[in-house]
Amino acid sequence: MAQAAAKSENRSGTGLVRVIIAGLLIAAISIGYFYYLSNRQRSDEHREEVAEASVLAGLLSKNMENDYPPSPKAVVTYFAELEQCLYNEKLSPEELSLLAERMRYMFDDALKEVNSQEQLESQLRNEIAVKDSGNISIFAFKVSASVDVFYFKKDGYECSRLYCTYMERVGTQMVNSRSVYVLRKDQDGHWKIYGWQPVHDDETPETQSAGTQPPGVQPPVVQPVVVEPVVPPVSTPDAGDPNG
Repeated sequence: MAQAAAKSENRSGTGLVRVIIAGLLIAAISIGYFYYLSNRQRSDEHREEVAEASVLAGLLSKNMENDYPPSPKAVVTYFAELEQCLYNEKLSPEELSLLAERMRYMFDDALKEVNSQEQLESQLRNEIAVKDSGNISIFAFKVSASVDVFYFKKDGYECSRLYCTYMERVGTQMVNSRSVYVLRKDQDGHWKIYGWQPVHDDETPETQSAGTQPPGVQPPVVQPVVVEPVVPPVSTPDAGDPNG
């Protein structure tokens, strides 16, 4: 009887040990898996931040003196890429200042005269407030094909006109908007932005207001669905018809 009791007690002790070991293993696996998920989330967030920073840093690292965009299409494409950073990234005050400086670098002298660095930065901050309140982002854009760029002369300047279509996300809705850009070639042979403005679906190059005045941005109409292009509201130089 004593031996049977001893064996039963040993089996009970061994079973208890096994239960404890199994519990410790389960706890260790659970802790390890939680640690893995936490690190993975932080790693994913870090990769996203690095990707965003690399886009802006890559754009701003472009040497504009030695590598200025060579065509009207290239200028508007680069400008639209900067706009995407404005609308899709969280910019520090220093980054916003650099972004405004780079945008202004592509302005025609006439447009610079009515848009100082300080004015443009203030306007861009207002745009950020609008896009944040409306949950607006630019997920894609399309610039006119090179063969569709219209070239003309005005007041001794070589000029060009082309379009950019913005694909915007406004909350959960997808909205397309369109802008017409007019550029002038400066004395160094660089195409500079003379102005731009929204174009509505029922407008044509013959009927749009760009045919009677230099295009310049109009402030976006802030509604549940954005009906104007998402672009900084800059002033337009008071000049004659660029298409006349």
